[in-house]
Amino acid sequence: MRPTDATRRLTGLRGKFAANNESAAAHPGQILIMFAFLLVALLGSLGLAIDLGVAFSQRRTMQAAADAGAYAGARIVAKSAGAAMADVTAVVSSNAMNMGAITSITCEYVNDGGASVGSCSGNPPGGATGVRVAVAEQHNTFFIKVVPGGPATVTTSASARANVQRVSGFSDGPFLPCAKKTQLVKGGIMDLWDDANNKVADAAWGQQFKIHGPQVEKCDIHPSKYKGLADQDANFNLTAPGWFHFDQGNKAGPARCDVQGADGCKAGQDPKNCVMFLPIITNKGQPVPSSSTDAWVVALVPFYITEPNSNEHYGTPIKDYVLGGQEGTGGWDPTWNGPITIRMTE
Repeated sequence: MRPTDATRRLTGLRGKFAANNESAAAHPGQILIMFAFLLVALLGSLGLAIDLGVAFSQRRTMQAAADAGAYAGARIVAKSAGAAMADVTAVVSSNAMNMGAITSITCEYVNDGGASVGSCSGNPPGGATGVRVAVAEQHNTFFIKVVPGGPATVTTSASARANVQRVSGFSDGPFLPCAKKTQLVKGGIMDLWDDANNKVADAAWGQQFKIHGPQVEKCDIHPSKYKGLADQDANFNLTAPGWFHFDQGNKAGPARCDVQGADGCKAGQDPKNCVMFLPIITNKGQPVPSSSTDAWVVALVPFYITEPNSNEHYGTPIKDYVLGGQEGTGGWDPTWNGPITIRMTE
């Protein structure tokens, strides 16, 4: 029998219904497959973002550690106080993050041009004015390692160079302490300056001296004129060694420039309870005529200043004082007796 039109229509509807059912049954499996792929991609993106953020944070930490290590090494160079490696290692390690492990610390002495002049495992050689420090650390990843082919650890590194530099034109101190036979606050006298070695006398560091007042040592300068005061206007930007000028008055003027260091005096501040650089004077080569207001300065030395009484000041020389943020120039060597700064140069 030939199928009727009604039968053919019924058969067609059954086929469409079956096809729709098969299509609907296939959708859940396809969605699961697509979700799996998307989940991997999502986890990969999330892991990459988090682990990259951690890596960048570690990189910044390593740079800060390298900077601090270079600064510490340059301070050792400035003090000529033995090998720099121990201080560099200690400072770098103290600046590391807990989540990573430092894998290497290298340090080399450098000259002003950045050329290596030896390893920091020994004493600074001649020509060394600073150090270059390189550090590296390794830390575990968090999410990216679950992605096929993702690394389980990441290494970050950084380097820095710091150099000791001379600071010139910083002679704004209102006092002129005597190099020889300077009066101690506790009684007695002591030489501030060691002529034989051309440096501050070792015993003078940390001692409190009378540097301004009617009874200060006269430095073989006309006694009716010298009371320990400097002529700040005339001495500004002069460098030592050289001729400076003293003031015949009694009252000390304020600091006229900022000392950018620990407890440094600020411009306009009264000279007390702060640090300023003072010219150390001697009668060496000085004609000392009765009308002269000149004095020979051997060095500029940092002093912590106090004012026990009106128009009287005490000063304590501070060893290894370093200016921070002060503009400096190259050419430093251990014989330099002026102010110094340590600059990050790389």
